[in-house]
Amino acid sequence: MKKRRLIPKGNTLRWEDSIKIFLAIGFTSIAAYADIPTGLIGGVTNSSDAYSSFITSNGTLIPIPNLPIGGLINGVSLSDTGLGLIGGEDGSPSGYAAFVSLDGTVNTLNLNLPMGIISSTAINHSGNGLIGGNDGSSAAYAALVSQDGTITVLPTLTSGFIHSTALNDDGVGLIGGEGGTFPYAAYVTSSGTLTQVNTSPLEGGHLVVAINDLGNGIVGGFSTFGAYAGLVTPGGGAPTQLSPIPGIGGIINSVAINNSGVGLIGGYDESGNMYAGYSTSEGTVTPLLGSSISGQIMSVAINTSGTGLIGGVVNSAELYAALVQPNGTINSLIPGSIPGVIKSVALNDAGVGLIGGQNNSLGYAALIAPNGTLTLLDMSNEITISSVALIPNEATPQSIGPHLSGFYTQLSAAATLQSRFIEKNKLWNKGKSSQGEMAYNEVSLSGKKSTIFSTENDSAKAKKQNTIWIAPFGNYVKLKTEGSIPSYTNEIGGVLAAYDHQSSNYLVGASLGYAFNYIDYSQHLGHSKIQEEMVCLYGAYYQDHFWFDGALWGGLYQLSNVRHTLSIITSKASTHGWIFSPHIEMASPWAIDKKERYFVEPFFMLDWVNNWQNHFTETGAAGFNLQMGNLYSSLLQSEVGLRFYERFEYAWGNFCLEEKLSYVNQAPFHVNSARTSFAGSASTFPIAVGSSQVENLGSAQLIGSFIPRNPSYPFGGFTIQVTANENYQSYFASLYTGMDF
Repeated sequence: MKKRRLIPKGNTLRWEDSIKIFLAIGFTSIAAYADIPTGLIGGVTNSSDAYSSFITSNGTLIPIPNLPIGGLINGVSLSDTGLGLIGGEDGSPSGYAAFVSLDGTVNTLNLNLPMGIISSTAINHSGNGLIGGNDGSSAAYAALVSQDGTITVLPTLTSGFIHSTALNDDGVGLIGGEGGTFPYAAYVTSSGTLTQVNTSPLEGGHLVVAINDLGNGIVGGFSTFGAYAGLVTPGGGAPTQLSPIPGIGGIINSVAINNSGVGLIGGYDESGNMYAGYSTSEGTVTPLLGSSISGQIMSVAINTSGTGLIGGVVNSAELYAALVQPNGTINSLIPGSIPGVIKSVALNDAGVGLIGGQNNSLGYAALIAPNGTLTLLDMSNEITISSVALIPNEATPQSIGPHLSGFYTQLSAAATLQSRFIEKNKLWNKGKSSQGEMAYNEVSLSGKKSTIFSTENDSAKAKKQNTIWIAPFGNYVKLKTEGSIPSYTNEIGGVLAAYDHQSSNYLVGASLGYAFNYIDYSQHLGHSKIQEEMVCLYGAYYQDHFWFDGALWGGLYQLSNVRHTLSIITSKASTHGWIFSPHIEMASPWAIDKKERYFVEPFFMLDWVNNWQNHFTETGAAGFNLQMGNLYSSLLQSEVGLRFYERFEYAWGNFCLEEKLSYVNQAPFHVNSARTSFAGSASTFPIAVGSSQVENLGSAQLIGSFIPRNPSYPFGGFTIQVTANENYQSYFASLYTGMDF
């Protein structure tokens, strides 16, 4: 049997732009590549050398090194962990197949196929593969290949050709082709046992195949009786023939089936017009494309929601691709009349597609948004694309951005409220005050402590029971990658202004605040800005050796987000939300010297930040815009530890220090994956909105307060606090000043 070259030498392809797909993770060479790629392409260069390239998750095309000179790649496939399986022929020419690992290592399989060729590859999530072609001596060839390179040659046909392979995650496969004088298809078990599909009484022609995760398959092709398509099951027996389909002179070039048993078939009819059709699990076909248009469909794909993608050639000479909705609506994708043909298509469950082929002597490839917008892919090499593959999830965003970012804005304001009240508000007096002698007082606000040392006598204090103060603050928060959530940084700045009234055993007050938060996502994923306006009511009650305080925070925030799909595609969103955060704290101060200038204080506090975020839909020209519903999440921060206080007396007043060592626990709630979809798409998919990881942290704090001897002068101070573990770091600082009146 004469060996068939599936891609003609001499066809050349030039890509004009690098594909830049979602969740950018920058790197510059395949040797440095450590993340899961988004896609894989294969074909032949204009100099007739084998070509294949990863499409990385930051959009860079990374050519796979050490491929055969003078060869070609006919089939590519990707596991959902990013392991590639490619197949074609080398320059001998001999049959060629190889696993390609994430670091670009090519593990060539020892096929022993002189003059042979591999026409199709398939791989499942376990990294096991199925390849098919011809052995070079007119015999069909098919083999199971394990990730370690073990090859199990299947007992197929002594005369024939395997054109098509399919493999599900349970290791059940389908192969299809021709058996010399009849169309051929067979089920393959994970151990290599074949069960031939009963294709009698068909004569001549060949079959292509597809399989779903349930083991149900679809076959299509042609015979002397015309186009043929049928549904098959692992139990064998005659296929359930699909009807109606084209008659004599027609052909089915490509088939696909989803887990619901809905199939999509494509080819051309007996008049040479493009043909496509949806099939039900019972075998009924609904023809698509309506009017008679000269051309043919070369490749089809379908996802779990029933959305389809078809590609081929129209008017016998022009590129054609279209999205097909479950209701049969056709959305043509390629504008105008562009010479060429689409040879391969892929579609993921979120509705993102990839098409590849050639435009005259150059290549043509594009990423397809769920709303049908094309983003042309760019490449400096001249190649012809024969096969494309997408990983099911990596072509779609895994995270919309850390949904917990706004929580750190609120926690920063709460830490500021604590530090501003530490020295000046003379709420609780131990009764030892006299002019020139400091008295110890204790105050805690918004979950934070406040050590108060007074120089006033009782009559002076009675006259000054009101305070106004202002406090600018800043916080830098950095978190490492956790699950689907990328690493990110928060740069927070804001200010609080407050008034409070104090008496012998209590303090009550209110504050207003504003904070700005800039969030930068790693891997060039984008950035966010949050502006929050907040109000707080607080109070505290004191007795000797015990006190407690509480605060109620409320806030309204506005969020703007910029997200990148490809480095050339930007999606923007604006929304708003509400914050409600109750706080409570208890502490017990004890003097550790006779003059009561040194104190130790065990304490415990809770802050519970609740966030309600309004729904939003992104905007952007390329069509990769997400739509999100209303979201609720919360973060419970608990802290327990010891504080130490020191007072240093001078003629002008006192300088007081507070140090804290504590354990902090941050527990997020309601941050499990949400469901989202691209705008205009019926396909939904999960997306992470925040890390669900509980953080166990250590915290250290230093507060310095300047208290003038004359209470008519303003007071002031500073706070520095570090809270961290190996995944989370927070560096907080604030200044404050105020006046009693």
